[in-house]
Amino acid sequence: MEASVATRAVHVTGSASKPTTIQLVNEAPLTIEVHGEPLLRIAYTPGDEQALVVGLCFSRGLIDQLEDFENLDFFREGEPGRARVRLRTGRARREPPRSRDRVPDEFFAVQAPRCFETLYRHQALKSRTVAAHAVALLDRELLPLAVKEDLGRHNAYDKAIGQALLDGVLGRAWVAVLTSRVVSELVQRSVRAGLAVVLSVSRPSALAVSEADRSGLILACLSREDGMFVFNKGEQE
Repeated sequence: MEASVATRAVHVTGSASKPTTIQLVNEAPLTIEVHGEPLLRIAYTPGDEQALVVGLCFSRGLIDQLEDFENLDFFREGEPGRARVRLRTGRARREPPRSRDRVPDEFFAVQAPRCFETLYRHQALKSRTVAAHAVALLDRELLPLAVKEDLGRHNAYDKAIGQALLDGVLGRAWVAVLTSRVVSELVQRSVRAGLAVVLSVSRPSALAVSEADRSGLILACLSREDGMFVFNKGEQE
């Protein structure tokens, strides 16, 4: 199943209308089971299914590392909409890493815009559909570790985290860049992943700022006029 679908529409302007074909983001159901018991059912954009399941299990605290799965073969042939997860018994719980690096002031004035540029360059699905969220995980050198898109902002984040886990680079992730606003669930994902900074296009919710403050996570978002708004940076002073 493709991530986008060509769909007929009529383009109406002030003086005319004409038939056309545009790309729409695709949507499919996915049921995730753990040891045969349903965990949840979500709607997602087809593609990166393995990364999505891995990231979702990590975000929910079901795993801390890939070795916590019995295997990574979640999907049976002929059942693309059902993921069957089995976890190893007796796994040792591990606290996720925490970044303790001080984030300098010049990061937000000079380097943060580069982070957004990196995200925008990787939004292939949005360029076709104008309707997809994206998340980029970057390392301390601001090099991309994983960039994923989905119709859901939570799904995009889980896909990025899952891909970084699959590639063995999640421990290097330092900053996340989001096309969506930051809400509390995304703060929780960021803390689980051990990030230092989360950059977003839109303003975060008040609860997200409060939860990030308790965890030492810095949030920042673009200003409509110029520059950025930075939250919780006082924790590092």
